[in-house]
Parts: sequence; structure tokens; C-alpha cells
Amino acid sequence: MRSNSRKWLVGATLCVFVFVSLQLYHSIDTRNQEQRTLHEHDTLELQQLELKLKSLEGEIKNNGIAMLEMRQKLRAERVKIKELEEAKAELDGRRPNEVAGVLQLPKKAEQMENEQRNVEAAREHAKEEEQARRGVIAPPRRDEEQPNGGRRNYEGTVVKKFNEESNIRSAQIDENMCRARFNMSYAKSDIQMLDVYNVIPFDDPDGGVWKQGFDISYDHAEVQRQKKLEVVVTPHSHTDPGWITTFEAYYDTQTRDIFESMLSSLEKMEKMRFIYAEMCFFERWWAEIDEGKRNALKRLLKSGHLEIVSGAWVMTDEADSHYFATVSEMIEGHEWIRNHIGDYMPKNHWSIDPFGLSPTLAFLMSKANMSNAVVQRVHYSVKKYLAEQNKLEFKWRQLWKDLFVHVMPFYSYDIPHTCGPDPKVCCQFDFWRLHSGGCPWNVPPVEITAENLATRAEMLYDQYRKKAQLFKTNVLFVPLGDDFRYVSPNEWKVQHDNYIKLFEYMNTQLQWNVHARFGTLADYFKLDHQRIQEASDSREGQVPVLSGDFFTYADRNDHYWSGYYTSRPFYKRMDRVLQHYLRSAEILYSLARSKGRLSSTNGAEFGLLVEARRHMSLFQHHDGVTGTGRNEVVNDYGQKMLSAIKNCELIIHEATLALMAEDTEESASHVIPSFVMSEGRLIQDQLPMGIIFNQTSELVLFNSLAQERREVVCVMVGSLKGKISRASTPHIPVPQQIAPVLRADSASVLFEMDKYELCFMANIPPFGLEKYRLSLSTSGAAKVVVKSRRSISSVDFETMLISGPYFQLGNEFLEAKFDAETGLLQSVTPSEGTEVIVNISYVEYGVRGKNPGRFEGGDDLSGAYLFLPDGPARPLLPRSGNPYVVLEGILLKKVFVIGPEKAKLEHTATIYSDAAFVQLQNDVDIRETYNFELAMRLITSVKSDDTFFTDLNGYQMIRRKRFAKLPLQAHFYPMPSAAFVEDGSNRVSLLSAQALGVANLEAGWLEVMLDRRLNQDDGRGLFQDVTDNKRTSSLFRLMVEPLENAVHFDSLTTAFHSMAAHYASLRLHYPIMIMLSATNKRLSSSFSGMGRGLPCDFHAVTLRTMAAPTLYGRNFSAKHSPSTSQAFILHRMGIDCRSKVKLRMACTTSSGKVHIPSLLKEKALRVTETSLTLLYDKGPVDEVFVEPMDIRTFRLDFGSS
Repeated sequence: MRSNSRKWLVGATLCVFVFVSLQLYHSIDTRNQEQRTLHEHDTLELQQLELKLKSLEGEIKNNGIAMLEMRQKLRAERVKIKELEEAKAELDGRRPNEVAGVLQLPKKAEQMENEQRNVEAAREHAKEEEQARRGVIAPPRRDEEQPNGGRRNYEGTVVKKFNEESNIRSAQIDENMCRARFNMSYAKSDIQMLDVYNVIPFDDPDGGVWKQGFDISYDHAEVQRQKKLEVVVTPHSHTDPGWITTFEAYYDTQTRDIFESMLSSLEKMEKMRFIYAEMCFFERWWAEIDEGKRNALKRLLKSGHLEIVSGAWVMTDEADSHYFATVSEMIEGHEWIRNHIGDYMPKNHWSIDPFGLSPTLAFLMSKANMSNAVVQRVHYSVKKYLAEQNKLEFKWRQLWKDLFVHVMPFYSYDIPHTCGPDPKVCCQFDFWRLHSGGCPWNVPPVEITAENLATRAEMLYDQYRKKAQLFKTNVLFVPLGDDFRYVSPNEWKVQHDNYIKLFEYMNTQLQWNVHARFGTLADYFKLDHQRIQEASDSREGQVPVLSGDFFTYADRNDHYWSGYYTSRPFYKRMDRVLQHYLRSAEILYSLARSKGRLSSTNGAEFGLLVEARRHMSLFQHHDGVTGTGRNEVVNDYGQKMLSAIKNCELIIHEATLALMAEDTEESASHVIPSFVMSEGRLIQDQLPMGIIFNQTSELVLFNSLAQERREVVCVMVGSLKGKISRASTPHIPVPQQIAPVLRADSASVLFEMDKYELCFMANIPPFGLEKYRLSLSTSGAAKVVVKSRRSISSVDFETMLISGPYFQLGNEFLEAKFDAETGLLQSVTPSEGTEVIVNISYVEYGVRGKNPGRFEGGDDLSGAYLFLPDGPARPLLPRSGNPYVVLEGILLKKVFVIGPEKAKLEHTATIYSDAAFVQLQNDVDIRETYNFELAMRLITSVKSDDTFFTDLNGYQMIRRKRFAKLPLQAHFYPMPSAAFVEDGSNRVSLLSAQALGVANLEAGWLEVMLDRRLNQDDGRGLFQDVTDNKRTSSLFRLMVEPLENAVHFDSLTTAFHSMAAHYASLRLHYPIMIMLSATNKRLSSSFSGMGRGLPCDFHAVTLRTMAAPTLYGRNFSAKHSPSTSQAFILHRMGIDCRSKVKLRMACTTSSGKVHIPSLLKEKALRVTETSLTLLYDKGPVDEVFVEPMDIRTFRLDFGSS
């Protein structure tokens, strides 16, 4: 037992903490009414108090007087503690079992244990405070000695004081979120794709005419007793906006003619139908046609002769794309439809060419009010499995809503593979081939005549009937098209005339019991759903529910399309940079518009914004971000992205000036930029260059997240005497450090001359701008210490030699151990856990040789699409001595390594003082290699067995499993933003700033591809090698998170990041934007567009100013004008509560409730919830409840349009 005086002191300390915390907390955050209500409940009282105590620790330290004044409350506090201890003893032993990651309904015993630990911590803290007041300060604990003679260098006194004054605390997580995470981690479906992979043998036997399937037959007598076979033949044309040639070239040479002949043919052919998807081409054609043609087009849409399917800007890739970009390109297409076609609304999704399919796209389409989808590129063994069970149509289960999906059963979406199982027969019914080269099976099509009509009709009917055996409803969908088809009126005529003859004959054969016609996708799904409804009580009416995804795709043999996950990684990284610039421009422009600071009617800035949107959207095409286009096409995409970035820079500058300038007059000119970005791109195929800031400058920082942000920011300066101060609080010192800028020179690390990296701790409000000043000072930033294995000299910085087998760098969150020979990471020890091995190395893959005897001569080699390695990876040996330099400062610590010469690798590992991750950067140049694929391998001590998790489109995490029956290339999956391995104790996450391929080839491993150079085509239509490599940079954040209450469930199919990991990823994708002021206008010190920051578990996907209808002129000229409406899109993230790594942010979760009208400072006249892409209104809203993982769209109206 402790003495009474000790208890007296503890009680007094707790009493003061409680009183002052409540008072200050009330004055700081008026939003916590819900927290104060929860505080009144006995079961949560002390837990809430503890959080508040932590958040206000800095203020309490200086409150000795208040502590003395509050001693009279000691007795009451002592009674409370005693009651809690008695309650714990009374309830001890009655605690129910916990499920991992789920905080159950209040359990007294558990909470009392936590409260007791809090009391013990408070006692220790009180002792330290009392010693400090008496002038007795305990000496710092001696840091553990390390082999290199160094020590752990945590934040200095200035940094700690800054943390306290910034009122940083751990974000609170609502218990309902923890419960939701558990509920959403299990698939509730009839078909789970991981289970399907468990049972499929992947043996690829010869299936006969349907090579990858099986023989199909039917009972002719039974046919007559069945419901009539309804056959819907749907003409279509797949138009890639860039692949073999550029978007504009495709339009000029083919797509314009498709539209012109479509319009004239559909007007004349009453029974003909057509579907079309890509709005990027459609808009270009609309811009040059007259009102007569536009009205004729609207009539065709209204009559149902023409259907727009999906209606997005492009048919997006589903592996490498990020959901922000997908939402943007969907809105771009749907907004154009609404503005120019009117009340037409696409209802069916069409995704026939993306190389693998993601449930994220299904979710987004369902949020846009799509009801049905047709997909094609599914692994051939999966197609066979589904076909055998009549499950090629299913409900693709999302969180709250299913999307009805039809899978095309055969090899391709072209005509030979869509009428039935025998491509030799089906090809004969592609009548365009009559005059364009015939069929690969050496049996050409023939024109339908009276003499051959009966025979040819029976041949086609037989294929229809056989294909129908794979489906339940006797309603058959038969696409009739291919890439860039129906270009000429003659093709329309020959297909129409011959098929009409066949249909008319078939429909008169009563014994066939068939009705065939042309129809749209809408026609097919209407008939299909009618049949399902009619048979709702029978097997035919039971539609299975499927969960999971369709990666990795293989079209034949062992030819897995896992190469494109990484192809052209330079542009995959550039894509994410553009997304960050575009999102920032959208938000700033919208804030300035709603504030009335960008009220000009000429639409100049808005026109640039629309162009940037469309360039970014175009690159989401499934031959864009995938890296699977011809060299000239890739260069064209790159130039468009560079132009879009420049457009966004100008908009950001103008909007920032409008929001920050004390002179409220609108900026008058674009000739002289208002700001200069901290890095710039001169040409599209080179990495950006950092700008050296003047010695006396004003910096403006922009935070595009909707929560307050505090993190380390770095700029390049030309003097060691540079010093940063915050304009709004110049009297408060800003923690800062200065370091040399390093560069590699052959096998040596050199310091750049007259160039330094000045890093400082920045605070920026949500959706906010903050001004900082750079000046010269004799008492400048703290200098880093430079360390190396080799002797290194510097007149500006202290240098030290590294000795021993390893060295360590750390902060208060983690300690990282590095190999002293190579400079590469060996392990990470989180502050709340034990050491976890994370050994980084680099490996290479070669290309297997072509075997003419393999697959009957159908073998191919690695190329833009395919990854076909020559065996397991080989270690990429480091340079002799592996030169590296270590920089240690108060805000960040960095290891710069010159890696293997073959890849010209430069590797940097950075540990920020305020971050629970190690940031990894790899700069590589493989232009001198031949058939070479480079990967970074992380070997960890995590016991993850044969599973790991990867993300889908930056939106959700999905479980993957390693199968011995699959080849190595099948185990690579897309990693648009993250992957992790975990066991019952730890999770190791790799967060990525760009899309790449990733694998888990052994338990605990993560292997991510960095670049690939292939010296041949892979036989998938590109007819080109992939040798246009650039010097490429890839950026990652490595997190090691100890888990509490962790139980490892093999049945988990989805997973979620912790709160800390979510924000590490968000900040990686949307870094603080740094601008150097180039204006002579006086700028205010700070701006925030948020009336209140979003709760921690919400992310503002975008704040987008909607477009008014475009005014088209001659030669594709267009005048774009903003409307008075803005789209505010919110995503409530799913959170795994088990991580012991806590997020330090001044925010809490919200139980899912947000008051939309009060989120932004500028109040909208009306707030209306809409469908994802704003085509459908759901009605006015005020406060809304958002489920975890949901995405909701709100239209903010600031005036009459």
C-alpha cells in the first residue's frame, strides 16, 4: 500500500486534471456535446477523462496555482477511486470473451482494469510534475548504447514544447466503428472467390471446340417444352481512346466515322440497335455536329435504338486506377450527359476490356444508380467453373447494394467468341469479314441467300441454343462487335441485312422455340429480370450472390496478365501526382468561388480546370494507366498529364491569391504567376526538380485534407542561415533543422554545393492555407549530424563514423535498425511492441525463353501485359561497399544509399519525428538492361502463413492466398496503394504512392515490382516491346503495428487499415503543397475553408465545382463555364481498432453523423444528397448518418444556375 500522503497527492492531481481539462476542453471544442454526454455514463467516465487529460497535458504542466486552489476536491476524488476499485473487485471474473478488434457493449471489469492503469500512470505523472514545480528535475534516462557509439535521438526540447503548445492528442475511435469493422470483414455470399480458387484445379484440359471449357449439348425435344429462347443481339464498337495510336488520331481516322454512320444507319434501320460507352469520343463528336444531328441523336436515345452504357469518360482500368480518379472520370462523363443530352441516365455498366475486375468499380457503379453490368476479362478457369454451375450471372455483393452482373463465357468479346462455344462457326456470322480478310479458322463467312438461309440459320441457332445452356433463364445476350467496328455505312448494312434474314427465318421455326432480334443492353436485362421474377420460387429464379474480385487475369495457358500492374511505372507515379494537383485545384477553386473571389464570367480558369479533369480522366483508360500503349501514345498521355499539372498549378495560384490576398480585388492576369511551386517539371518524361527558395521569402502551405494537419515540411534553400517562422504566431519558435542535399556520383555520396534542405514543423488548418516566412538569422535551424561508414568531411556539419554491425534511428513511435554494411533496413521496433524483422533487399527477374512445343506453339514471352519470368528472382547484389550517408536531426533522420549498379538504384529511408512509419524512396534507371524486371523484397518475421492483403483502387483491402497449384506470375496482384502481412501480434503494411504489382511468395514476405524492361512483344496486340524506360522514382511508407486483442481468422475476406495507417496513406497521396509567394500583394496569415474539421474517420474525396452546359464553336472550340453548384463527396473509412499505434490528431470519430451544411465556412443556400455522379437527386439533407466504407455525394447550391 502507498502512504496516505501519496494518495492525497494523486487525488489532488486527478482532481485538478479533471476540472481544468473540462473547462479548457469546453472552450476549445464546441463540438463535443456527444462526448460530454458519454462522459456522464459511469462505465466510460474515466476513459473519456484520460483522453482529455492527454490532450491538455501541456496546459496542465503550467497550472500549479490552479492545482493548489483545487485541493479541497481531493476527498471526493479519493471516494470515486475507491468506488471504482470496489466495482472492479465485485465484477471480477464475469468478463465475457472478446472478439478481435471489436469493442463490445460496456463491460465493467474490463474498463476498470484500464482505469486502474490510468490511475497508476497519473500517479507517476503527478510525481514528475511535483518534482518539476520544486525545481527537482529527474535526469533523463540514459539511452541504450549502440554498437556504433550513437544513441536514440528523439525530439529535442523545442520539438516537445511545440507538440504541447499545438495541443496534439490521440484521435478517439468510436466503439461502433470497431464493431462495424468486425461485421464487414466476412463475406455473406454464395460464391466467395477465395473459396472458388481453393476448388478449381487450374489444369486447363482441352475442352473441344470451346478450348477452355467443355462440350455443350441440349435435348431437342426438351427445347420445345421450355420457355421460348429470347435472343438479344447487341451491336457495339469498342473504341480505345489511345492504344496503337493516340486519342485524337483514333477519332480522326475511325471514331468520327463510327458516329456518323451510326446516326445515319439507325435512323434508316428501324430494327437495328447499338450501344456505346466512352464519352470522351462522344463529346468530341458532339462539338462538331450541328443541332439537327444532335436532335436526331437525342431521338435515338429516347426511342431506345441507341443506348449509352456506363457513360463514363473512359472504360477505366480496374487494377491500377485509384478510386478518386475513377469517380472523377465517371462524373466527367455523366455531367456532360446531363448538360447536353438532358434527362438521359445510363443504367447499365459495360466493362469488356479491362484486364481483371475489381469490386470497387461495381460499388461505384451501384452508387451511381447502375443496376446491371456486363464484364468479359475473367480468368478462363473461373469462367469454366461458373459456367458448369450456371452461375455466369450473379449479384456482385457490395456493402449494402448488389450489382447484377453478366459474365461473357468465352475467350473474347469479338464476334467469333460471342455467338456460341465454337469460334469457327461464329466467325462465319461476322459479315463484315466478307470483304475484310475472312476468318482465322479458314472457313469464311458467306452472304445469306434464299438458297443457304435454312442451313446457315440452323448453324447459328445451334450456337445460340448451346450458349443458352450456360444460363438459367433462356434469355440470351449476344454481343455483335469488336474494336473500332461499324466504321462505314456498308458495315452497318451488311450486318443488318444478313441478320434480319436469319432472325426472320429462326422466328418462324416453331420447333426451335426461339425469338431473336437486335436489342440493347437495356432490352436484354429487362427480359432477363422478367424471367428471373417469373421463376422466383424455382432454381431458375435464384440468383447467386458473389463476393471477391477477379484478379489476376489469365486469358490462356499460364499467361497471367500481372505485368501491366507495373509497366511504365514512371507514368503510374505521374498519374498520382496529377490526381493530387487536380484535387487541390478543385478544392481551392471551389472555395474561392463560394467565397465570391473568383466571380469572373469569362470562365478562363474553369476552362483550364475542365481540360485538366479530362486529361487525367483519359489516362484512366485501360491502356493508359496500365502502361500498355505504344510509345508515341504513352508520350502523348505524358504530355497531356504535364499540361494538366500546369493548368492545376495556375488555378491553385489564382485561387490561393484570391483567398489569401488582403486586397480582395480579383487577380487580373495569368501572365505573371502569383506563386511558384516548390518543385517543377520541365518536360513530361523527367522527374521534377526542386526549386531553391530565396533567403527572404514568404511561403504558403496548402492542406487539402479536411482535418487539421501538423507534420514536417521541407524546402530547398541556398543558405545555412535560413530560418522559418509562422506568420500568424511569429513569437513561437518553430522546430526546424537544416541538412545538406545529397547526390550520388558513381560510387560516392556527395554534398550539393550551396543547396540545403530546411525542414520545419508546420501546422495547417483543414482545407487551409498557412503562411510562413523564410528569413536569414544567425540563430538558424538546428544542423543535422552526418554519419557514414567511410571518412567524410564537412565544414558546415558535424560528422561521425559508424562502426559495428548495425546502427539505429528512431523517434518516440519506433526504432529502426539498419545494416551497417549496406545501409538497408533490418528491423523495426514499435514503441508499444517488440522487434519485428523487416529486411529490405532487391531482386531481379529474367524472361523465360520461347518454347515452340509449349501450348501447341501458342507460347509467348513477357511484355507490356504478361509477366512470364524465367524462374524465381535472383538477388541483385549491392555495390562493393554500398556507399551510404546518414543524416540525423531533430525533425527527421535519413539514410541515403547508393544501391546496385545494374539498376542505378538510389534508396532513401526517412524517419520523421512525428510519424509512426519509415518512408522509403527508390530512384531507379534500368535503361541499360535487357529483359530485366526489378523488385524490392521485404522479408519480415510476421507469421502470415499463405495469406496477405492488398488494396483495391485505394478504397478497400482484400485477402489474397498463395496456392502451390498456381505459377509464380499468378501470385502477383495489383497494389494501387497498399499491401500488408499480419499475424496475431503484428501487422507490417507497405503504403504506396503509386500503383505497382506486389506478391507474397513466402510467409511474411512482401515483394513489390519497381520497373520492368521487356525486349519483345507479348502477343496481345501491341506489337511492340517495352523499352522506353525513364529514371523512375517510387515512394512508400512502411508501418509496423503491434496488435491488441488480436485473433487471426482465416475466414476474413476483407480488412481495414488502422486510423494511423489511413492517415499515413492519405498524407502520402496528398502531401502538403508548398508555394513561394511571387506577388507583391499583402497576404493574410491563414485561411481555412472548413467551418469545422471533418471527423477523423471521414475523408473529403473532393469538392468539385460543377459545369454549366458548354458553348461549342467551330474547330472544336468550347467555352466552359462554372455553375453555382459544387459536389461535396465524403467517404467514411473503415477502421481496424486493434492497432496500438495511435493517430495524433485533434479530432475524433463521429458515430457516423455529420452535419453537412456546417462543414464549410461558406454556407450553401441548399444542400441536396445525390447519387455518386449527381445524376439523381435524393432530396435535401441536414445531418446525415454515413455507414463505414460508404461514399456519399452532396450538391451544394450557392445560387441559381
